[in-house]
Amino acid sequence: MTDEVLSDGERPGNEPAGSAQEVIADPTQLLTGHPVGVYADHVVCTGCATQLTEGRAMTVYGHRRAESLDWDLRRCYCADCAPATLGEPTLGVTELLARTSPTSA
Repeated sequence: MTDEVLSDGERPGNEPAGSAQEVIADPTQLLTGHPVGVYADHVVCTGCATQLTEGRAMTVYGHRRAESLDWDLRRCYCADCAPATLGEPTLGVTELLARTSPTSA
């Protein structure tokens, strides 16, 4: 393929300025039906092993391989241990951080 048949976005050096893309979506629509955490009966923080209960603020790291339709949502974090951003992108993988806010009783 030559440069003449590539659009501007496909030419080397024409990458977008930001390194990460932000997608704003209803989490219910995006993640419904996907199990969260490693254990079936409870969720613990990956960083400090604190049990995360309903209503508590938490962050879930999710990833999905290019050939898969399912999200892997096993890494859960309490507010203190949660990463602020994703690291370097992983080739062939879509990654996300889903944050929840605490609910008042």
